[in-house]
Amino acid sequence: SGCVSQTVHTAPSTFKWDGDVAQLKISAFDGPGTCSGWMVTSTDLMTAGHCAKHLVSVTACFYPDLACVKPIPLSFVGARYATDTAVFRLPKGMRKRPFFVRDWELTPGARVYAVGYHKSHFAITDGLYSTRIPAQKLWNEVYTDWLQVSTPTGPGSSGGALLDSRGRLVGMTIGGE
Repeated sequence: SGCVSQTVHTAPSTFKWDGDVAQLKISAFDGPGTCSGWMVTSTDLMTAGHCAKHLVSVTACFYPDLACVKPIPLSFVGARYATDTAVFRLPKGMRKRPFFVRDWELTPGARVYAVGYHKSHFAITDGLYSTRIPAQKLWNEVYTDWLQVSTPTGPGSSGGALLDSRGRLVGMTIGGE
């Protein structure tokens, strides 16, 4: 079966970004699933850590391969569940475009875009940034900062890229409906 059958947009059709995004098809001990991911380096893909729990295998379909004609097997590098992050590596010799990371604070009210997969459909949705919630220490683990945004997300979008209006990475989707 294919990864997606349609594209969902709430962002302007002119919106562009610089890195590669993928839908992850996950085989796990507790059943199959899908998540989104983005290239953090030319060989490593970042996604949400909960996407890697009970993992058996994972393949990636990179946008714009919406029919998932050529799924790419990924190798698990590691996960940190306290920050809900996981990294997978592309096959040897394969390279993709990493994202440019924005290195300054967003202004409340700034437009942001979630780029990833929602219910197996490629989606670019927009919303507004509200605030940054500082990291807290729980159960001897330091959690990462959280960004509060109004960008619509849902099942399958975990691990997707959260971008500013110029297509630069500002965060990662890890939950929401």
